[in-house]
Amino acid sequence: MSARCNCQAEVLNKLVCVCVCVVDVIIVITVHHVYRGLTDESEILKFLQHGTLVGLLPVPHPILIRKYQANSGTTMWFRTYMWGVIYLR
Repeated sequence: MSARCNCQAEVLNKLVCVCVCVVDVIIVITVHHVYRGLTDESEILKFLQHGTLVGLLPVPHPILIRKYQANSGTTMWFRTYMWGVIYLR
């Protein structure tokens, strides 16, 4: 398994754990405080749709932008490539 797949699996695992905890809390609140029995699935879905997961996911790595720095190897490759294009046309 690659590092990218492992990272995605960790994110999904964390999301599932948080959602399970939220649903458990909703069920406990409705059963013990409202006394109306088990919570309807539509109520749980409505709560999850209007909830947020901000702060639960890991912060992505910053995008690094590097300036091109020429060296003798790339300069020679580019020069050879350009002369090849010129001669073949």
